[in-house]
Amino acid sequence: MKTAIGQVQVDNKVYTYGYYHNGYNGLDPNGGNYSYGTLNGPSGSAGDGTFPAGAATTDGTVNGSNNVPGQKMEMNYRSWGDVLRMSQKMGPGTLKYGLWADHQSNDRYQYEIDWTNGGGYNAATALAATDRLMHDTLVQAQPYIEYAWKLTTNLTVTPGLKYAYFRRTIDAPVNQKTNQPLNYEQSWGKALPAVDVHYAIAPNWSAYFQAAKGFLAPNLNVFYVANPSISDQNLAPEETTNFQLGTTWKTRRLTISGDLYSIDFSNQVQKKTVAGNTIFYNQGGTKYKGVEGEATYYVGSGVSVYGNATYNSAKVDSSGLQVAGVPKTTAALGLIYNRGAWYASAVTKFIGSRSGDVTGTSPGSTELYPLKSYSVTNLALNYTIQNADILPHGTKIGVQVFNVFNNNSLSALAGYTANNVPLFWTVAGRSVMVNFSVPFQ
Repeated sequence: MKTAIGQVQVDNKVYTYGYYHNGYNGLDPNGGNYSYGTLNGPSGSAGDGTFPAGAATTDGTVNGSNNVPGQKMEMNYRSWGDVLRMSQKMGPGTLKYGLWADHQSNDRYQYEIDWTNGGGYNAATALAATDRLMHDTLVQAQPYIEYAWKLTTNLTVTPGLKYAYFRRTIDAPVNQKTNQPLNYEQSWGKALPAVDVHYAIAPNWSAYFQAAKGFLAPNLNVFYVANPSISDQNLAPEETTNFQLGTTWKTRRLTISGDLYSIDFSNQVQKKTVAGNTIFYNQGGTKYKGVEGEATYYVGSGVSVYGNATYNSAKVDSSGLQVAGVPKTTAALGLIYNRGAWYASAVTKFIGSRSGDVTGTSPGSTELYPLKSYSVTNLALNYTIQNADILPHGTKIGVQVFNVFNNNSLSALAGYTANNVPLFWTVAGRSVMVNFSVPFQ
């Protein structure tokens, strides 16, 4: 809803989204000693060299040593929220203020089952077979105010202040990881100042500087302990101090922009998955620094060439190592066609080398599982209906093809089996998506 109350401009949006998932899993990808896809004898055998000797786990359930174990789970998630933005002219600038509020509710369970026994419980009782049975909520509220102060024709300074409030609750007859009951809640809040300075050097050339504090409440996983009320640094929110300095230059055909950035993290949380259980840990302080640049050149007849590149340093303070999973370089190059009712693009994205994991966060730690760089090419074609004879004006029909060349390179460490065998994600294979959207008039 957009309206005006006197001199105050009001823009309000109510939203909701949800996620509902019922899933069925195998229990252990290394059960029965499958040597990365090759059946190679009983559990515990030497393997063929592609699988560490003795690292396999034994199949079987409480109902039989040859039965196939598995899991069934449910995840039901719903979010309701409201975004309120208001603004008004005041003196030599514009005052902006508003509120974002959001309520999230989540119900989930997971049971150990016996596939051979028709999905029955893989335990003597239903409770013993329950990995988790939980209900949790997250309430967020973030009021803000800022003033865009136009000091001169070319210079605008915008100081602002936001307050971030988070409240988590959990009611779990069986809590994840501990398998014990838990009823608990905790709140966090912090004032976050920011400033933006924008200077028009010339009609087609501008520069900006931004500084801001950031704050992120701990993930739900910090409640996966016997007693979350006991003080622990893992409960500390992630906080950042952010700086960015950039510039943009435009001509009729060419647009170039670039920036330098610095993000100083405290209490950054990382995760590791072992035997299907995701473990979150606080790796302490980290510093992200880098340079970004992009350019678009209009060739003519609706055709443009686009490219960008970044260099990223993400170092853990205590070890000096690059944060696991963060590439040092990324880039993109593509062609874009945008004329009349038609839009098309062909863009290749490049992800640089990175490590899958590290041995720890203390001095002397080392990187593990180096992952090679890879590239993925995506295509898109869209048509926007220009008249309203059959469908409303602005209706869009399109198709996208992801990973055109079906690159299946290793993309990230997925986690470890119970016996510490590493597992890896690959780039998602070629896929096609058809889009159809109708605007409300």
